[in-house]
Amino acid sequence: MPLAESQALPEDLRSAHFRRNAARQEGAATDTVEERLARVRVHLSLLAEGSVSHRDDPLRLAIQVERLNDNLGRERSRAEEVRGVLVELLAIGPVPPELWEREVGELDHLLERLSRLPPP
Repeated sequence: MPLAESQALPEDLRSAHFRRNAARQEGAATDTVEERLARVRVHLSLLAEGSVSHRDDPLRLAIQVERLNDNLGRERSRAEEVRGVLVELLAIGPVPPELWEREVGELDHLLERLSRLPPP
């Protein structure tokens, strides 16, 4: 992306873009990418009021604690929190095609579910 275009992005999206490119240049380990995708999936599931598998319980608990700590003094709206999670998703990369194929269906399902929730 040309510099002029990247400067037109909001700061959080520009940061995600640069983090993804840095990971690409460093050759991010697949296990790190997989962990980050799992974190996004679990966080979206919490926001969509969905269930989390037993294998993801430690991650769910960690995210819930982080959410409590982040919200001290001011509660973020669901929209703000979803945007933050989506920015994190944009920052992940490169994602091996087989890993993306394994995760994309659940991510789509969670985003669709979020879109149907009534406003808080």
